[in-house]
Amino acid sequence: MRRFLIMCSIINSRLNNQQGAVMVLVLILLLVLTVFATAAYEVAINNQKMLIAAAGSDAALYNAEQGVHKYLWEFNNDPLFFDNDDLYMEIDSNSERKIFQKDGDEEGNYRVQVIIPLKDATLVNNRAYIRSTGWDENYPERMRTIEVELLRRTFTQYGMVTNTDINGNEAVYWMDGEKFYGPLHTNDTLYVGSYNPVFYGPVTYANGIVISPDLRIADYQVFRQGNSRVDPLVFPPSNDKLMALARVGGAGHYYNGRACIMLKGDSYDIRYWDNDDNTWKYNGRPYTYTSSGNNNNRYDEVGTYRLTDTGATYGSFAALRAAVPSLPLPENRVIFVNGYTGDGGNGGRTYEFKFDPRYGNVFVSGELDGELTIAAANDIYITGYDPVDWRRPNKQDSWGQPESLWVPRGSYTGGLTYTTTSFTQKMDGGDWLETVVSGDGDDMLGLVAARRIEILHYNWPSQEAGNRYNWHDTDWWGDPVRIDVAPYDIHIQAALYVKDLSYGFEHPRVGNGKGTIYLVGSITQNVRGIVGDTGGHGYDKNYSHDPRMLYTSPPHYIEPSNTGWQAMQWREISDHITSTP
Repeated sequence: MRRFLIMCSIINSRLNNQQGAVMVLVLILLLVLTVFATAAYEVAINNQKMLIAAAGSDAALYNAEQGVHKYLWEFNNDPLFFDNDDLYMEIDSNSERKIFQKDGDEEGNYRVQVIIPLKDATLVNNRAYIRSTGWDENYPERMRTIEVELLRRTFTQYGMVTNTDINGNEAVYWMDGEKFYGPLHTNDTLYVGSYNPVFYGPVTYANGIVISPDLRIADYQVFRQGNSRVDPLVFPPSNDKLMALARVGGAGHYYNGRACIMLKGDSYDIRYWDNDDNTWKYNGRPYTYTSSGNNNNRYDEVGTYRLTDTGATYGSFAALRAAVPSLPLPENRVIFVNGYTGDGGNGGRTYEFKFDPRYGNVFVSGELDGELTIAAANDIYITGYDPVDWRRPNKQDSWGQPESLWVPRGSYTGGLTYTTTSFTQKMDGGDWLETVVSGDGDDMLGLVAARRIEILHYNWPSQEAGNRYNWHDTDWWGDPVRIDVAPYDIHIQAALYVKDLSYGFEHPRVGNGKGTIYLVGSITQNVRGIVGDTGGHGYDKNYSHDPRMLYTSPPHYIEPSNTGWQAMQWREISDHITSTP
């Protein structure tokens, strides 16, 4: 019995000890659970704070984007919406940009500034920045700001735009040795010959590229900045807006009939037929001409020239020209020449019909100081000599040439150039880097034709009906023979737009071989034209884009029907807009 009692005592003692240990374990476990619970609570609180902050940050960014979308709509509705002193204030400016902001609060939780770059102290018309700061309504101190660059799609952003590269039934290929400096776009298919032309700028197309072998589509030696498929640029149905600008209010200059224009810096001379008054005019002054009957005098424009409005007479056109001052460039910088359109089927007069005085054709040359757009209801011809001087060209010794060369007797111009602006190509070895613009002028010329723009090849203007209004040669039977008046090289500094047909060299596949066309500007044409061929006819090309035209265009220049402001790139910045004006 005693042993039993002793064993029970021992068992009871051990049980008491185990209960104490269990109690300790329970207390330790409770302490650990308390620590974990506290930590979990802290984590939950911190996560909640982070979620609230993140939600506020997301809301701030969302509101900033709302501001961008609202102002992108404003730009597409009215590109000059900010030029309203009742609604917007110019809050800052320097030589490079102006900043505008709404005078008062916006409708949402955002503030917006519009930044417009300046070019020669003038607001550019197709580039802008939207800076938008947004915040969460519940946490206005949490702000986020984004800055978006906008670009307005224009024809002049490209060095060349072509609606189709099929001329007649023939694909027009880019050939070996041809170089293009700047962005190029076709709404059709780009055709690249079996040798290597070089496209130094980005190439875009709507349909595709025909090139052999196919692997050359990725050849850096051909496409220095690559190529890609994009949406087409839509050509507008007419150029009528330019005619309206030339006619309304006297701000532009309007003519009706064949016009020859010599640019003279910030002025110009124009000799033209007036369909409305049925007379020849020079710089707006009507005149009559009576020939002396002597061929040499006719060739020299010597005769009786009488100004109708004053009755003053002169013994030559040169004398009349010296007495009548040049015209200033029009106030709105638009000249429009109206008249008959088409070619009347040519009537068998392939080389002469363009001189018919009733037609809305322009012959133009010279040097421009300033901004100007010249538009024609029909065709525009670029000459290498003063087109207002209608003396008969002189025949040159052309031994070994397919046909005779004739030199007009007016001032040599070399084409169309600028007075205070020049261009050079900056290269790094064989790589083109950029077209560098020199000079401090704002010179910019636009040529807009309904049918075609061509470099004049054959014959020269005349005022004599018996001569079919042009100078030409004659054969043994007295029939007219074409004369080549195109210069060997020609320079063109302008943006060219052709609605119906093409830009090119008149009759490029016949006659003498020429030198090079040095063109800086932009070419937009419905059908890709031809300036030469592989048989030695016509001109070689050296074309480059005027980089200023990325951001501006000649006055009232034609725009695509699907033009509009697009967001090109955006970035988040820390420079918040903290107040309203």
